[in-house]
Amino acid sequence: MRTVKIPKGNGRFRTVVVPSEYEKFACRKFLRGKDDFDWPQHVQGFVVGRNIVTNAKQHIGFRYTLSFDFEDFFDHVTLDHVLRSYRAGFIMAYTIRKFMNEGHFSQGLPTSPFFCNMGALFLDDQIMTCLQGINTQFAYTRYADDIAISFNNKADKGEIIQTVRRLSGEYGLPINENKIKFQGGRRIICGVGVDMVGVYPTRKAKRKLRAAVHQKHTASAGGLEEFIKLKEPNELHKSDRMLAYIRSNLTAQELSRICIIKNNRKSIALVSNVKRWTEHIYICNSIRSFRYWYNHIFSVQLQNSEFRIML
Repeated sequence: MRTVKIPKGNGRFRTVVVPSEYEKFACRKFLRGKDDFDWPQHVQGFVVGRNIVTNAKQHIGFRYTLSFDFEDFFDHVTLDHVLRSYRAGFIMAYTIRKFMNEGHFSQGLPTSPFFCNMGALFLDDQIMTCLQGINTQFAYTRYADDIAISFNNKADKGEIIQTVRRLSGEYGLPINENKIKFQGGRRIICGVGVDMVGVYPTRKAKRKLRAAVHQKHTASAGGLEEFIKLKEPNELHKSDRMLAYIRSNLTAQELSRICIIKNNRKSIALVSNVKRWTEHIYICNSIRSFRYWYNHIFSVQLQNSEFRIML
C-alpha cells in the first residue's frame, strides 16, 4: 500500500492510498453482501440505489437549508466510531482493524466509504434527536461528509448551527467552519437545485454543457447531458442487469447450454464447457461484450459437451 498526495484547489493536498491487488481483493471480499445492508433513509452517499438526486428530493417543500461539511472526514473516523454504530464484538473489531491505515479509514481503500458511513450513524441519530426538540418539521440527509438540514422557520438557524457544531465536536468529527452555508429560495444541495416543488439542474451545469458542446468535447458533453436529466439510479447492479438481458434474449435451449456465474457487482462469468472449466471462461462486463462472446465464441464451440446453469 502506497500513499499519494493530490493537490486541491485551496493549496492543500488530499492524501489517498493506493492498495495492492491483494489488498483490493481482501477489501472487496469483505464487502460482498454488504450492499444489502439496511441503511437509514437519511444516509444517501455510497449506498446502492441512492445518489445526489434522491438526496436532494428529500428537501423539497422546505424554505431554508443549512449545509455542513465534516473536516477531513475519512481521517477523523476511528474504530471506536464504527464499533459504536456497528455494535460489533471483539472478533469483528479485529477484522475491521485490518482495513485501517495509520488508525483511520483512508481514501482509496474500497472499504473506507462503508466504514465511514457506519461511523457517522450514531452522530446522525444524536443530531436528529436534538432537531426534533428544536423544530418538528425538518429534513436531514447526509451524503458522505455533506450534511443538509432543511426547515421552514428562519429563527431556528442559529440554534441548529450551534447544535450540529457542538455534537460533531464532542463526537470527534469536527465541522469545517468555512463550509457552513445557509440558503433560502431555490437551494443547491450537492450540486442539485431544490425548491418548494421539485429538483432542477444548476445554471453552472448548463453552462458547462454549452461550453463542452461549443468546444466539441463529445465525451464531456455526453456526461453532462445525462447529469442534467437528474436521473435516479437503477437499484439493480450492472451484473444483475446483464443477467436479466441474457435471460430475456436467449432461448431456454441456449440457456441450458451455458453456465452463468455472477462474478461481482459489475461483471459475470460465462462458462461454455464445464468439463474443461479453465479453458472456456469469459468475463462479461457489458452487454456489448456478451454479444461478442455469443457471436464469436459460443456459436463456434462444440455442441455436444455437457452444460449446466449455475446461478
